[in-house]
Amino acid sequence: MYQLTASPAAVRKGDLYIPADPLNRDYAEYLDWLAAGNTPDPHILPQPTPAALAAAVQTHLDTTARARGYDSALSCVSYLGSTVSAFAADAIAMRDWRDAVWLLCEETLAEVQAGQRPVPTEQELLATLPPINWPPEGPSDVTYLQQIS
Repeated sequence: MYQLTASPAAVRKGDLYIPADPLNRDYAEYLDWLAAGNTPDPHILPQPTPAALAAAVQTHLDTTARARGYDSALSCVSYLGSTVSAFAADAIAMRDWRDAVWLLCEETLAEVQAGQRPVPTEQELLATLPPINWPPEGPSDVTYLQQIS
């Protein structure tokens, strides 16, 4: 009859959202219903869409690149072939990691489509991703970076 919502400020009865206000007649009826020993249905989170999951993964890639000083994963990968070895090494690491991440996402999608697993939440999917293996920064590169700063 009643269902909890994502917000504690309202409950749901069919298509009606009832604000958690004791002065509201519908909410007072809900409180009486609870007092009679009834239990509302739990709030059900909507399944994330493939586009939402892909956006979360891309944000994770870009956030990881920004933590290393790049604007985005794409920006980092653009340093492939750089004459500064630290930039080139970072670009290789990002490219390889990005490829591994998206391949894992494709495998996950195939498992979902085959009925072998449920659709993961964003947090569940991100938790399955491998960590990036950044190379150590070399002393000559640090010197170069200090010169251009």
